[in-house]
Amino acid sequence: MRRTLFLLPLVLAACISQRDGCINTANKEMAVINNLVAITRANVDRGYALTEKTVFVEVYKPCLDPEGQPTGSQCPTLEPVTQLVPTAIDLNLEYQKLKSLEERQAEMLKAVNARIQQCIATYPAE
Repeated sequence: MRRTLFLLPLVLAACISQRDGCINTANKEMAVINNLVAITRANVDRGYALTEKTVFVEVYKPCLDPEGQPTGSQCPTLEPVTQLVPTAIDLNLEYQKLKSLEERQAEMLKAVNARIQQCIATYPAE
């Protein structure tokens, strides 16, 4: 069973053509920049950022005896819950960051398109 689970990623990787793998690699950095642009644009539009904060909430779960069997009682436990909390930002700095990211995005788009064309030339359609 373990051997099968170990080989599964290798089998799945073999299903992706070299051309698709090359194009995916070329697009990875672009995806990061696109995500950063979207987050920063949303912050500017909204006027504040949203940051994640983890809080612990008390929930009741079945109590277990030393053997791990339910006792029929409920025991309090703390569960982590992630919340999005509004956070103040300097809108001027955020706007400058957005413009910088958009410029970088435009530059990267040209480079990524060139790499994709190189992938297509190197690995023609099958």
